[in-house]
Amino acid sequence: MKRNPFQITIIVIVTIVLCTGCVGFFDATETNTKPEKKTKQQKAEDAVEAKIIESFGENGVYKGFKFGELFTLKPKEIVELDQLYQLRRELPSLKDNYPNNLDQMIAANDSAIIGKKQELRDKRIFVTYELTHIYKITSEKNGIQLYECKFLLFPNFKVKDVKIMLTTDMSNKEDELFYYFIMQYPLYELENTYITNQKNKKTYAQLNKALESETENKARLLKTILSICKHIRIHNDFNEAKLSQSLAKEWILKNPNYSEEYKSTTFSDLLPIDKTMLDDNNEEIKIPLGYKLYHLFESKTKDKIVVQRNFQFEFDLNFVIIDVVEIVEGVE
Repeated sequence: MKRNPFQITIIVIVTIVLCTGCVGFFDATETNTKPEKKTKQQKAEDAVEAKIIESFGENGVYKGFKFGELFTLKPKEIVELDQLYQLRRELPSLKDNYPNNLDQMIAANDSAIIGKKQELRDKRIFVTYELTHIYKITSEKNGIQLYECKFLLFPNFKVKDVKIMLTTDMSNKEDELFYYFIMQYPLYELENTYITNQKNKKTYAQLNKALESETENKARLLKTILSICKHIRIHNDFNEAKLSQSLAKEWILKNPNYSEEYKSTTFSDLLPIDKTMLDDNNEEIKIPLGYKLYHLFESKTKDKIVVQRNFQFEFDLNFVIIDVVEIVEGVE
């Protein structure tokens, strides 16, 4: 059938509209799926995760928990260059103060910038980044191992160096407790929601602060914190005496020399440990150092003889056991 010119015109217009609509749809789709530009923090985290996975390979399964804030480390030479650039930005506004020699000051500053940049190139001085990361590696050979490491990164975010701040093995139960702790799930469950939230918030703030401040016994402190979390969840309360007793029992039960047929007898009161010092007014003040607890219990020796033992446990202010002494009668 022969079409007239009017029909041909309509067909052309409809075809143009349909094609334009299709092109517009696909353009929009491509724009929406375009990846966003990563921040320095994201680049650093990706680089650290990739390095960990590469290091362990097939020997362990990586699970990341928490990253710290990315810190920029600037050598003093780069700080000096930043100060020169800052002065360059400020000099034009000082024209009224230096009407006769402002141009000379600007030229001298520009010359100093060129010289400082050359110094950085000659000495290969550059900005680095620092990032902390808490993660675990699970393997058939070593079980569950927890790490907190500080990673030093090049300007291109490749890992330059690693410093281990904490490493410890964990049982399955400790792994569960750690996940509960790191996720900051509620420890207390009280009738009043507001009081519950406040107690949980305050407790986690104290535990986190203690862990961040510790440098020497960080692994032992973490294990103690997990015991504290377990204690609060069981008792819905924080009782220092009961906590110290349970920590003492845990210590004994983990020690094969004293754990066989362990039977608790008595605990002493939890006794404070402090030292006396003179303040600025020459008056005596007591500085708290920790706690002391005595425990009588029965256990079997290697010869299968039931004996009664008396132990003294010493705790620091975070309830980490720092010393254990068996008290033997007649021995000083």
